[in-house]
Amino acid sequence: MTSSDAKPESVPPNAETDSSEHKSNSWVEHPRTVQRLQIIVVMLGIILIAGFAAVIGRIVYLALQPEQETTAAKPTALEPATTSTTLFRNEAAVSLPAGAKIEHMAIGPGILAVHYRSADGQGILIIDPESGETKQHLRLVPSGQP
Repeated sequence: MTSSDAKPESVPPNAETDSSEHKSNSWVEHPRTVQRLQIIVVMLGIILIAGFAAVIGRIVYLALQPEQETTAAKPTALEPATTSTTLFRNEAAVSLPAGAKIEHMAIGPGILAVHYRSADGQGILIIDPESGETKQHLRLVPSGQP
């Protein structure tokens, strides 16, 4: 028998390589460490599932609630009145041409703009929303017409 035919068991193991590999992986292979890691993974999974359930529950809750109107902190001129005889505290009638149809409305600080279309053409009314007074009436005409 030659030295090359010898069994691998008879060759003495390299003590440096074995002990360094065993030492570097010993904490991972320890049963207590594996058990702790399993507990951490299970707990994080439970927290993740609970978080998803909370988000989905909140979405369902908000979807099933009836729509609620928001109330303003300070009263405005068009809030409902406390008496049953009038609908609003301040009412104002806006005069539009006969057969006019409102196309767009825009509101800004102290101004309400109403764009309308009628048989006579288009126009824009500039209104004070507090008093209902028409500040300006702009007729929109094609170019070349008075």
